[in-house]
Amino acid sequence: MGQHTSSESTSRILPLAVQIAFSGSRSLFDEKSHPSLDSAAFYAVVQRYLTERLRILPQELGLDDRHFICGLSQLGVGADTLFSRACAALDIPQRLWLPQQREDFLAAVGSDGAPDFTDEQRIAARKLFDSAHVIEERIVSTSADRQTRFQEVNLELLRASDLVVCLLNRARDGKPGGTSELMEEAEKRGRPLLEIRVDVGDEGQPQFSESWHHRGAFAVPQTSD
Repeated sequence: MGQHTSSESTSRILPLAVQIAFSGSRSLFDEKSHPSLDSAAFYAVVQRYLTERLRILPQELGLDDRHFICGLSQLGVGADTLFSRACAALDIPQRLWLPQQREDFLAAVGSDGAPDFTDEQRIAARKLFDSAHVIEERIVSTSADRQTRFQEVNLELLRASDLVVCLLNRARDGKPGGTSELMEEAEKRGRPLLEIRVDVGDEGQPQFSESWHHRGAFAVPQTSD
């Protein structure tokens, strides 16, 4: 009766990473349309939903004990922050890919001249950058153009990922280099994509709707014998 060599046995039990790219809206509800909404309570519910969604995703994808999820994202305000907190809560390793150096990223301003981060959001982001679950911080783009930088990060996230998860405000259209553009590119490439849309219910509670795109294109990673 033949025996497996130690190298053969090891190859059968090596962990296999499933790279999940994430992107989402900076604001998950329209503040002007809902001026009295308790934003902290609203985001807390979204946080719980996203964390639970990531927790059950491996089973949904047919993964087993050999597989582990690795998150890929930027670390902007809004949905990106929720994703990073969910990864931390679930002990999911995360790779942070940025459009520029960390401090430049945290100090950046949009086309309207408004800062991307408030002081409070900047403090929260720094804590997540230094969290134990973050295994990589990488600068993806060297472009001088802001829009191009974000587009290049999106393309790199797609290139490296096995599937994509997007969390979006139902009421807003995307900007160039944003989540909607990433989704369009994922659609062109036939990349498996879980789209989660968030709306405000009658009592101010988040309402969620999900749709899979190219779900059948996901292939469970396998070791070669």
